[in-house]
Amino acid sequence: MSDVVFRLEFWFEVQMQGVDLSHQTVTLAMGIDVSGTVQNLPDRRVYLRAKGDESKVIKFQKEVQSELKHICTFQPIGKQSSGALN
Repeated sequence: MSDVVFRLEFWFEVQMQGVDLSHQTVTLAMGIDVSGTVQNLPDRRVYLRAKGDESKVIKFQKEVQSELKHICTFQPIGKQSSGALN
């Protein structure tokens, strides 16, 4: 098992109201085995931070963007690798 944890952050801007993005992203994350947080913001943006194995996090990002591209626009914030947390 690798000691490196890869993190990725990005924003979604929701183009439709009443869409439960948190549930959709959590469902995708569970299927790919990544962890992180999803936060709905008052300005209709959604903040997403994912962490785990780099290849799985990148796969998760691509699946989220593919699944939600018809209702969201995406803006990457950043990505980083760091040692495992104790």
